[in-house]
Amino acid sequence: MPILLAIILSWLAVCSSGARAQAPNLEALAGYSITSQYEEILQFPNGNSVRQVWRDRVYFSTKGRIFHKFTLESESPGLDRAFETVSGETGSGGFRWVGDGVTRPWRSPRGGTGTQSFHLSGSAGGFACRMSLERFGMRLTARPVSQSCKVMKGNVLATG
Repeated sequence: MPILLAIILSWLAVCSSGARAQAPNLEALAGYSITSQYEEILQFPNGNSVRQVWRDRVYFSTKGRIFHKFTLESESPGLDRAFETVSGETGSGGFRWVGDGVTRPWRSPRGGTGTQSFHLSGSAGGFACRMSLERFGMRLTARPVSQSCKVMKGNVLATG
């Protein structure tokens, strides 16, 4: 009986490791899109604070390019931003694959720099994501308020 139990447990371990979601790569995400909304409060040394919302739509093409449409809405006049990029275009500053997802550098209107990243993982029947922001050389504190991030099949940018 103990031998039979050992065989069954070994078989279950092999089966469960095969069912575990694998880390995605750029090829696995071909034909998928990310939609994300990230809300934060920026606190400045002078005591002022500003709420801002990052909205991103990213599409991973079947030809290995990454298309990105971005808007930033801020309570502070002049900080709103909007742009579109395609990875691989000269000087575009678009996303590139790094580790567990995609990342891009960005520059603050006040001279600091940062990195925006989407961290991706396999999940039951698809992929999961979360966005992160890193800031360098900025005299402020950023406090995340809320975040939503979804990975879906299809080109979210084709729908407008």
